[in-house]
Amino acid sequence: GLGDVYKRQELRVLGSALCTSDDMKAVIELIETQKICPKPMITHKFYLQHAQDAFKFIEKNKANVSKVLILTDEFYRRHNAK
Repeated sequence: GLGDVYKRQELRVLGSALCTSDDMKAVIELIETQKICPKPMITHKFYLQHAQDAFKFIEKNKANVSKVLILTDEFYRRHNAK
């Protein structure tokens, strides 16, 4: 699951300034166990190569942005393979 990827690949997941790494681990577990669904919180999506545009967008549209998802090319390949 997400927690295994987080641990196995030693990814550094950054949250808000109000979130600790323990908080992030707890959230990942809640998502894995389907106790929470993050989809309704995600208001915008950008691919990794457009991350700088995403940050500019967030800065200019603070009132209309809840959570922004940054997608990798691997995600695109996995979910758009035919």
